[in-house]
Amino acid sequence: MKTDSFFCRLLVVFMLLSMILSACSPTADPVVEVQPTVTMEATEPVEETKENEPEAPTEEAIDEPIAEEVEATPAPVVLTGLPINDFFEAGYNELLKRNPEYIVDLGLEEYFPTDELLTDISPEAEAERAALQQELLDILHSYEYASLTPSEQISYQVMEWDMETSLQAYEMRAYDYPVTYFSVRSVPQLAIMFFTDTLQVNSLDDAEMYLARLEALGLKIEQAAGLVQENADAGVIPPVDVLYGARTSISNNLGSTAVNSPLYKVFKGHLKELDISDEKNDELLADAKAIINDTVYPAFDVLDSTLESLLKDAPSKVGLSQYEGGEEYYQFLLKYFTTTSLTPVEIHETGIVELARIQEEMRQRFAELGY
Repeated sequence: MKTDSFFCRLLVVFMLLSMILSACSPTADPVVEVQPTVTMEATEPVEETKENEPEAPTEEAIDEPIAEEVEATPAPVVLTGLPINDFFEAGYNELLKRNPEYIVDLGLEEYFPTDELLTDISPEAEAERAALQQELLDILHSYEYASLTPSEQISYQVMEWDMETSLQAYEMRAYDYPVTYFSVRSVPQLAIMFFTDTLQVNSLDDAEMYLARLEALGLKIEQAAGLVQENADAGVIPPVDVLYGARTSISNNLGSTAVNSPLYKVFKGHLKELDISDEKNDELLADAKAIINDTVYPAFDVLDSTLESLLKDAPSKVGLSQYEGGEEYYQFLLKYFTTTSLTPVEIHETGIVELARIQEEMRQRFAELGY
């Protein structure tokens, strides 16, 4: 679903691991060649003329291009029949292609070019990603685990855990708050931080791309509002404190006017470092201000209205157990973050035991130091 830092970090570690393993682990699987994308040239048709009487080119014909580039349809990516280390890399690459914001964060735009400006979080995009994860899991299970090398078996287990937990998270997505006061788990605040902390503007082209992405931010925020409403329709309305906290956090992060918004001020700071004319600088800043006023702020107004409309029905207490199926989701989160099957009670008891052990060890050390 929403951008998840833990999954993203795991994805990168796994990609690096799979590339290293593919270089040092032998495999007997046949190599399947992936056909590269081909760019074809289509020339203009030439009319026949009488022999020995060549037609003089018209003035219009001189200005017309002789040939134009026609972009061929990219060949479909082959995921089946690959040596397993190639499959690991190809599979995670396909997932990464669907997260352009993370591609930018990793500095991999050159290797993963895309027309997408921001990561799509619409229900359709989430369903498509889940379908890909299910496909990858099915292909993974087609490999004979016992025949893999020890390092390949570790990669197999990691990918299997990743795909299975991702699919579980998708099935339980209604319990996750896409908008909250906890900035590193909230779509709007993460989106703002993408512009202020991640995007680089080192050239005029970068500046134009910043504006294009800023224009796309409106749709992303509206998608976030849609996710909140979708979850509410499924019976999961965030608690009152979460709704109030989210509205306050977003307001503080966004700024009250366009020129006071971090989206504008950071962009202005970037432009000062560019070798451009004052006229061009003013033009870019005027465009940014207009986009924030005409696209970004109205989208945030839609989100705020959505959050406000839920207050009257929002529960006053916190905790997932108040929702039907919430306890199962809480257990899933424990498994996700601890990679164990321990119950909440077992984890709590483990914490008490460990705290007592650490405190006793500290007392002994303090005593040895004369305290």
